[in-house]
Amino acid sequence: MRKLKKTEDEQVIAGSEYASRLKDHYIARMQGESAMFDWARPKEAQQRKLSHADDEEQQAKPGSKMIPGSDDSEESDDPIGNLLKSNTAIFSRSEDILKNGTLKFQKLRNANAASQHQSIVSSMSFHPSENLLMTSGLDRKAKLIQIRGRNATDSSDQ
Repeated sequence: MRKLKKTEDEQVIAGSEYASRLKDHYIARMQGESAMFDWARPKEAQQRKLSHADDEEQQAKPGSKMIPGSDDSEESDDPIGNLLKSNTAIFSRSEDILKNGTLKFQKLRNANAASQHQSIVSSMSFHPSENLLMTSGLDRKAKLIQIRGRNATDSSDQ
């Protein structure tokens, strides 16, 4: 890349030097390393970062009072507060876990064989409690398919 050259005469550089220059160029374009990785941080870490910044602003304001027990750090001694702040599952259902052993599976006919999309299927999702499958494709259509054992019948075409 011409943008990574230090002089016009450079023709060949080592791979590690190229990687270093590419990283420096990317960081410079992103205006700092912290902005570069915000999209990759988990939501919980972003929330903690934001709440920590809010706490610092509260402490910086004259006359502001901190509420006891409102510490947002991970070391908080309030287990109920930590539980309410997290988005992790509270209960683990044992029937959701696969048992040890061998899984047996076989190829079945396509669920959407009766009414196929005019393009590729871009997403599909099973209903959590009913025997329904929803598919959507690049043809901008969503289809609900009722699954009955080994057979699938087309329910709707939107």
